[in-house]
Amino acid sequence: MIVPGPTMLQARNHPVGVGLLGCGWIVEIAHLPALARSRAGRLVAAADPNPARRAWLLERAPEARVQAVWEALLQEPSVDAVVVALPTALHAEAACRAFAAGKHVYLEKPIAVTLEEGRRVVEAWRRAGTIGAIGYNFRRNSILQSAMRTLASGALGPLISVQGSFQWAADRIEGWRARPEEGGGVLLDLVSHHVDLVAALTGQRISEVQCTLRSLRSPDDTAALQLVTEGGVTAQLQASFAAGAQVNRLDLVGRQGALSVNLLEGRPQRIQRPPGRGARLLRALVALEELHPSRLLRSPAAEPSFRATLEAFLEAIRDGTDVTPDLADGLEAIAVIEAASASARSGGQMVPVEHGG
Repeated sequence: MIVPGPTMLQARNHPVGVGLLGCGWIVEIAHLPALARSRAGRLVAAADPNPARRAWLLERAPEARVQAVWEALLQEPSVDAVVVALPTALHAEAACRAFAAGKHVYLEKPIAVTLEEGRRVVEAWRRAGTIGAIGYNFRRNSILQSAMRTLASGALGPLISVQGSFQWAADRIEGWRARPEEGGGVLLDLVSHHVDLVAALTGQRISEVQCTLRSLRSPDDTAALQLVTEGGVTAQLQASFAAGAQVNRLDLVGRQGALSVNLLEGRPQRIQRPPGRGARLLRALVALEELHPSRLLRSPAAEPSFRATLEAFLEAIRDGTDVTPDLADGLEAIAVIEAASASARSGGQMVPVEHGG
């Protein structure tokens, strides 16, 4: 048993000073509300080159020191940790500079645009010895965590396959999000989330991938993938920015049952079993659960895992513990995405994943 020393006890009683690198959409819907309610951290500084976004943040967090240049924020002694919420093309540079300045880093996904850049981030993290987390927040969605407990219990038997669908009914895709070479496109923005979840659910690395890409409204906005893990589990993933509905679900198929994991729901689904005694009762129970208030009243935009993931990062800093998903997980995801891009360029051939290391 480790007995906390005075330094650790002091840290637990002192909130982590957080600086925001970027004040865009994800900060507005996720990070700023999470910090406002955080027990472990407090916002002390922020940086954004856009004057309108700086003014917006000051209205909501007048106590924060707001500046135009994020590099200068890294020199602030009151900033213990940074949330990197810049365009994806700047993720690697910002994270490496933050680690060089001795900061803890919460890096919005993906870790970088390329596997080479991702490796550079992980090397900087390991040299710094500070906490590094990646924003694959759906791991802390309560529905996903319930599914992971079901898998761990053996109730589904050995896992055979995963089918995933991540559809975003976007009004428009513009700026860097419409330019895959700058970190946009559906593979980095949506598919990487499900790639991370397949690895988390199976506990296995993905060994090969096949991918096709389409451009319906913006470049590379729609994808279909086939993944194979090192243990032989297959996963079929579909994602699009051009869909007519919001969808975020995974279907897990095991040898003894199946489970639907709808990340937009408020309650877990029941395990599906082979037809037999009790099948009619099970169908009736499933139909009744569709009318549960947590399903009827929950807003699709109310995603609690944003706050849970950031708070876990801040608590890890305060308590001196590790956190997942970390930057090694982020590197694994970008390795799969890079292989998927290579597969799409080859016309849809199966491509082995070059693991990050």
